Order: sequence, then structure tokens, then C-alpha cells
Amino acid sequence: MPQKCGACDGELTMGGPIWTPPIHNTNFVQELLATVQQQETRDAFTTHKRLEAFLSSIVSESTLGHIPLNYDLANVCSHIKVETPRKNEMEHAFKSLGFNLTQTYYDPKLYKTDAPPETVYDIFKAFKKAQGDENYMRGAKEGNLAHRFLSKEIVAKPKILQGDALVEENKGKKRDEKQKHKFYVVQEANWGPKPRATGKK
Repeated sequence: MPQKCGACDGELTMGGPIWTPPIHNTNFVQELLATVQQQETRDAFTTHKRLEAFLSSIVSESTLGHIPLNYDLANVCSHIKVETPRKNEMEHAFKSLGFNLTQTYYDPKLYKTDAPPETVYDIFKAFKKAQGDENYMRGAKEGNLAHRFLSKEIVAKPKILQGDALVEENKGKKRDEKQKHKFYVVQEANWGPKPRATGKK
């Protein structure tokens, strides 16, 4: 077990226990999704679009069901003082190195990936590098967290495509399905079933 972080050389803090097996039965979710997509279900439930989007999100995340933890990639970018890239830019960069990246079904700001932490930081360091060498160490003062990250050599070098270049790269490619909106559970206090309405007495 490593004693230091491979991305910044900081000390690792141990945590746990962590549930590592998959939390969904993907076959069951896919069957449920197929039922929701049937016309009679659409006619019966006004929330069928929400149900379909939510279940689709779970199926999409199942490709990384063996990964128990997730990243807030905006925080990763904050650590090295770089603007968070667009979702499709990030997906292209991870894919260029042979890794998967997907949003979690429970929070659009959180992502799962099978890339190791060092590679995750290399990818976003490469995004910052693409903005120009003169800006690479911006915000990195000697000894601070950004300096520790950025001082380490970029080992995994992704293919960075941004803006028009990414649009051109994807032109003509067919999508497996139309882009769907994702719906997330509102994590408010006691968000489960509320007491039934009793009306005025």
C-alpha cells in the first residue's frame, strides 16, 4: 500500500470501510427501463420522462460499477488553478488514453473513472499546458498544493481537443441515442416519502 499520493506526494489519509461490489442489478434496471419506455407506461405515468432519464443514467454508470468512489472534477481543476473543461472535452481526453469517464446518476458534478489518480491529474495538467507554457505555473507558489501538483512531470499525455477542433472531430459521428436530460434525487433532509396529505380539518 503506497504511503504517499502519486499525484502530489502528500501523505495519504486512510478511510473506510467502503462498499465495493456494484450497488445495482443492471439487468433488472434495464428491464425496468424497457417497461418505462413502453407506450402504456408512458400513458399511465406523467413522470415517465423523468423515470426514463434516471434509469438511463444508472445504466450508463454501470460501465464503471466496479469503481466505488467518484471525483468532483471541478475540485481537481481548482487544485491546479485551471478552468474546468467542458464535459465532451474531458470525455475525449480520458478516452484518448483508453479510460472511461461518466457522470454519476446521483450528482451531475461528480464523475467516475477507471483512470488512476495520477492520470486524472495529468489530464487536467495537460489542459492547463494547452493554454500556454507562460500560464502553466500560474497560481502555483513554492510549497503550495498547486505547486506540488504542477511540478510533477506529465507522464500520461492525453489528446486535447477543444472548441471547434472537437466539433470537427465528432462531425458525422452517429449517437447511439439522443442526448437525455438527467434527473437527480434532491438530497434534502428527510427527502424520503412524506406524510400523506390530510387536508384541512
